[in-house]
Amino acid sequence: MSVTNYEAEIGSIRAFGGVGSILMILVITPTVGWILGIVGLVFLLIALRKLSDVAKDESIFRNALIAVILGVVAVVIAPLVILSAFFGLFSTAMRSQEPIAITGTSIPGILQTQTTIPPGFLGLLASIAIALIAFWVFLIASSYFLYKSYKSVSLQTGVGLFSTAGLLYLVGSILTIVLVGLVVILVAIVLQAVAFFSLPGSFKKPETPV
Repeated sequence: MSVTNYEAEIGSIRAFGGVGSILMILVITPTVGWILGIVGLVFLLIALRKLSDVAKDESIFRNALIAVILGVVAVVIAPLVILSAFFGLFSTAMRSQEPIAITGTSIPGILQTQTTIPPGFLGLLASIAIALIAFWVFLIASSYFLYKSYKSVSLQTGVGLFSTAGLLYLVGSILTIVLVGLVVILVAIVLQAVAFFSLPGSFKKPETPV
């Protein structure tokens, strides 16, 4: 890779990584936030792919890709489990034949008595708990691999903010169980943006063309 191409590639990494991080921050924007978040995530992966190639360290992109896959699983699996439980509860309620009168209205299959738990309700609560735990575990696993990726980036580039951002991702994921972790993750994304924009013009000696 020539010096000119090398510098252009570093500039491309800065742009994709920095802009992608900003778009990820905008995920909190109403209505279109999720779209911006997805685009930002794609930009981030492109930046890490390029950085991995320039640094000749495949672990950077590999760990980041694993992190994204685990994150997607976390986001998808929780709603599916909860929706499945809701449908199960609804189906059980519809199959029940014993009505109960509430303020003069007979509602089939909802409650057997005013003090009876609806059929399948405990199963619904259990499913929600399982879904939240699964989401939490996958999120932590995702953040761990992202931390590994950013630790490698930090070693290759000399930009310590990458390692700090990765650590905050991990800590934030662990703390999501008490919600404050979401704020920590937001801070991590901000540091991630700053880290990309802080990339030096050269962090690995470019190859001299023959």
